[in-house]
Amino acid sequence: MIKNTKANETDISRELIVKKLLLSLEEYDGYTHKHSLNVGCLCKDIGMELQLNNNKIEELYIAGLLHDIGKIQISKGIINKPGKLTTDEWKLVKKHTLYGYQHVKSFEIFSDDICNGILLHHENLDGTGYMQRKGQKIPLFAKIIRIADTFDAITHDRPYHEHRSVEQALDIICKEIPSCYDANIFISVLNVINRNYNEGSVS
Repeated sequence: MIKNTKANETDISRELIVKKLLLSLEEYDGYTHKHSLNVGCLCKDIGMELQLNNNKIEELYIAGLLHDIGKIQISKGIINKPGKLTTDEWKLVKKHTLYGYQHVKSFEIFSDDICNGILLHHENLDGTGYMQRKGQKIPLFAKIIRIADTFDAITHDRPYHEHRSVEQALDIICKEIPSCYDANIFISVLNVINRNYNEGSVS
Protein backbone atom coordinates (compact mmCIF):
# COMPACT_ATOMS: atom_id res chain seq x y z
CA MET A 1 0.00 0.00 0.00
CA ILE A 2 2.79 2.42 0.88
CA LYS A 3 4.53 1.63 -2.37
CA ASN A 4 1.38 2.34 -4.37
CA THR A 5 0.86 5.61 -2.50
CA LYS A 6 4.37 6.75 -3.34
CA ALA A 7 3.88 5.77 -6.97
CA ASN A 8 0.65 7.78 -7.11
CA GLU A 9 2.37 10.77 -5.53
CA THR A 10 5.13 10.53 -8.13
CA ASP A 11 2.60 10.40 -10.97
CA ILE A 12 0.77 13.44 -9.58
CA SER A 13 4.01 15.40 -9.16
CA ARG A 14 5.09 14.53 -12.67
CA GLU A 15 1.73 15.55 -14.10
CA LEU A 16 1.89 18.92 -12.35
CA ILE A 17 5.41 19.55 -13.65
CA VAL A 18 4.35 18.66 -17.20
CA LYS A 19 1.42 21.10 -16.97
CA LYS A 20 3.70 23.84 -15.66
CA LEU A 21 6.23 23.27 -18.44
CA LEU A 22 3.51 23.31 -21.10
CA LEU A 23 2.19 26.57 -19.68
CA SER A 24 5.68 28.05 -19.95
CA LEU A 25 5.86 26.83 -23.53
CA GLU A 26 2.48 28.39 -24.34
CA GLU A 27 3.62 31.72 -22.90
CA TYR A 28 6.81 31.49 -24.95
CA ASP A 29 5.21 30.72 -28.31
CA GLY A 30 1.71 29.61 -29.25
CA TYR A 31 2.78 27.62 -32.30
CA THR A 32 5.45 25.65 -30.44
CA HIS A 33 2.93 24.85 -27.72
CA LYS A 34 0.30 23.58 -30.14
CA HIS A 35 2.93 21.68 -32.13
CA SER A 36 4.09 19.98 -28.94
CA LEU A 37 0.54 18.93 -28.07
CA ASN A 38 0.11 17.50 -31.57
CA VAL A 39 3.40 15.61 -31.40
CA GLY A 40 2.56 14.23 -27.97
CA CYS A 41 -0.81 12.92 -29.17
CA LEU A 42 0.66 11.38 -32.31
CA CYS A 43 3.44 9.75 -30.29
CA LYS A 44 0.83 8.26 -27.96
CA ASP A 45 -1.12 6.86 -30.91
CA ILE A 46 2.07 5.40 -32.40
CA GLY A 47 2.94 3.82 -29.06
CA MET A 48 -0.47 2.18 -28.95
CA GLU A 49 -0.05 0.97 -32.53
CA LEU A 50 3.31 -0.54 -31.56
CA GLN A 51 1.58 -2.22 -28.60
CA LEU A 52 3.83 -0.69 -25.96
CA ASN A 53 2.67 -1.20 -22.39
CA ASN A 54 0.58 1.51 -20.72
CA ASN A 55 3.47 2.93 -18.72
CA LYS A 56 5.67 3.27 -21.82
CA ILE A 57 2.83 4.86 -23.78
CA GLU A 58 2.35 7.46 -21.03
CA GLU A 59 6.09 8.17 -20.92
CA LEU A 60 6.22 8.44 -24.71
CA TYR A 61 3.31 10.89 -24.58
CA ILE A 62 5.18 13.05 -22.06
CA ALA A 63 8.37 12.93 -24.12
CA GLY A 64 6.42 14.07 -27.16
CA LEU A 65 4.77 16.89 -25.23
CA LEU A 66 8.10 18.16 -23.92
CA HIS A 67 10.35 17.44 -26.90
CA ASP A 68 10.77 21.15 -27.73
CA ILE A 69 10.80 22.54 -24.18
CA GLY A 70 14.44 23.54 -24.65
CA LYS A 71 13.40 26.17 -27.18
CA ILE A 72 12.27 28.46 -24.36
CA GLN A 73 15.96 29.19 -23.77
CA ILE A 74 16.35 30.46 -27.34
CA SER A 75 15.11 33.79 -28.68
CA LYS A 76 11.69 33.45 -30.30
CA GLY A 77 12.95 35.74 -33.05
CA ILE A 78 15.41 33.04 -34.06
CA ILE A 79 12.96 30.15 -33.71
CA ASN A 80 10.37 31.94 -35.88
CA LYS A 81 12.77 33.66 -38.27
CA PRO A 82 11.22 33.65 -41.78
CA GLY A 83 14.53 33.78 -43.60
CA LYS A 84 17.58 31.55 -43.59
CA LEU A 85 19.35 31.21 -40.25
CA THR A 86 22.96 32.30 -39.92
CA THR A 87 25.53 29.66 -38.99
CA ASP A 88 25.58 30.87 -35.39
CA GLU A 89 21.78 30.93 -35.19
CA TRP A 90 21.57 27.38 -36.53
CA LYS A 91 24.12 26.17 -33.99
CA LEU A 92 22.02 27.73 -31.25
CA VAL A 93 18.76 26.21 -32.50
CA LYS A 94 20.38 22.78 -32.55
CA LYS A 95 21.10 23.14 -28.85
CA HIS A 96 17.40 23.07 -27.95
CA THR A 97 17.50 19.28 -27.62
CA LEU A 98 20.32 19.49 -25.05
CA TYR A 99 18.67 22.39 -23.24
CA GLY A 100 15.42 20.45 -23.03
CA TYR A 101 17.17 17.33 -21.79
CA GLN A 102 19.01 19.24 -19.07
CA HIS A 103 15.87 21.08 -17.97
CA VAL A 104 13.69 17.98 -17.74
CA LYS A 105 16.47 15.89 -16.18
CA SER A 106 16.90 18.49 -13.42
CA PHE A 107 13.50 17.62 -11.93
CA GLU A 108 14.75 14.10 -11.12
CA ILE A 109 11.29 12.68 -11.69
CA PHE A 110 11.34 11.85 -15.41
CA SER A 111 12.61 8.50 -16.69
CA ASP A 112 15.70 8.07 -18.84
CA ASP A 113 13.39 7.09 -21.72
CA ILE A 114 11.67 10.49 -21.53
CA CYS A 115 14.88 12.48 -21.11
CA ASN A 116 16.76 10.67 -23.87
CA GLY A 117 13.76 10.90 -26.20
CA ILE A 118 13.94 14.68 -25.81
CA LEU A 119 17.72 14.78 -26.19
CA LEU A 120 17.88 12.63 -29.32
CA HIS A 121 14.71 13.45 -31.25
CA HIS A 122 16.66 15.04 -34.10
CA GLU A 123 18.88 12.03 -34.77
CA ASN A 124 18.89 10.25 -38.14
CA LEU A 125 19.46 6.53 -38.57
CA ASP A 126 22.46 7.20 -40.83
CA GLY A 127 24.21 9.29 -38.17
CA THR A 128 23.64 12.72 -39.74
CA GLY A 129 21.49 14.12 -36.91
CA TYR A 130 22.31 16.82 -34.37
CA MET A 131 24.44 14.54 -32.16
CA GLN A 132 25.37 12.05 -34.87
CA ARG A 133 23.93 9.02 -33.11
CA LYS A 134 23.36 6.16 -35.51
CA GLY A 135 21.03 3.19 -35.90
CA GLN A 136 20.57 1.16 -32.73
CA LYS A 137 22.23 3.90 -30.66
CA ILE A 138 19.07 5.96 -31.14
CA PRO A 139 16.41 4.96 -28.58
CA LEU A 140 12.88 4.03 -29.61
CA PHE A 141 11.25 7.15 -28.13
CA ALA A 142 13.60 9.39 -30.12
CA LYS A 143 12.83 7.52 -33.35
CA ILE A 144 9.11 7.90 -32.77
CA ILE A 145 9.31 11.59 -31.87
CA ARG A 146 11.51 12.18 -34.93
CA ILE A 147 8.74 11.09 -37.29
CA ALA A 148 5.87 12.65 -35.33
CA ASP A 149 7.74 15.97 -35.08
CA THR A 150 8.52 16.04 -38.80
CA PHE A 151 5.00 15.06 -39.83
CA ASP A 152 3.36 17.78 -37.75
CA ALA A 153 5.88 20.44 -38.81
CA ILE A 154 5.36 19.70 -42.50
CA THR A 155 1.55 19.77 -42.28
CA HIS A 156 1.36 23.19 -40.57
CA ASP A 157 2.32 26.69 -41.70
CA ARG A 158 5.58 28.12 -40.42
CA PRO A 159 7.22 31.50 -41.11
CA TYR A 160 9.71 29.73 -43.37
CA HIS A 161 7.35 27.36 -45.25
CA GLU A 162 3.70 26.79 -46.11
CA HIS A 163 1.99 23.65 -44.94
CA ARG A 164 1.86 20.54 -47.10
CA SER A 165 -0.91 17.97 -47.30
CA VAL A 166 -0.89 14.78 -45.23
CA GLU A 167 -0.09 12.80 -48.37
CA GLN A 168 2.81 15.10 -49.26
CA ALA A 169 4.20 14.87 -45.74
CA LEU A 170 4.09 11.08 -45.78
CA ASP A 171 5.78 11.04 -49.19
CA ILE A 172 8.57 13.31 -47.95
CA ILE A 173 9.16 11.11 -44.91
CA CYS A 174 8.96 7.89 -46.92
CA LYS A 175 11.69 9.08 -49.29
CA GLU A 176 14.05 9.46 -46.30
CA ILE A 177 13.72 5.84 -45.15
CA PRO A 178 16.04 4.31 -44.03
CA SER A 179 18.50 7.23 -43.96
CA CYS A 180 16.51 9.29 -41.45
CA TYR A 181 13.44 7.38 -40.31
CA ASP A 182 12.60 3.90 -39.08
CA ALA A 183 10.45 1.92 -41.54
CA ASN A 184 8.47 0.03 -38.87
CA ILE A 185 7.55 3.25 -37.10
CA PHE A 186 6.53 4.78 -40.43
CA ILE A 187 4.16 1.86 -41.01
CA SER A 188 2.65 2.52 -37.59
CA VAL A 189 2.20 6.18 -38.53
CA LEU A 190 0.39 5.15 -41.70
CA ASN A 191 -1.93 2.91 -39.70
CA VAL A 192 -2.65 5.67 -37.18
CA ILE A 193 -3.39 8.24 -39.89
CA ASN A 194 -5.55 5.85 -41.89
CA ARG A 195 -7.55 5.03 -38.78
CA ASN A 196 -7.93 8.70 -37.88
CA TYR A 197 -9.07 9.49 -41.42
CA ASN A 198 -11.76 6.84 -41.14
CA GLU A 199 -12.84 8.28 -37.80
CA GLY A 200 -12.78 11.83 -39.15
CA SER A 201 -10.24 13.12 -36.62
CA VAL A 202 -7.49 14.32 -38.97
CA SER A 203 -7.70 18.03 -39.79
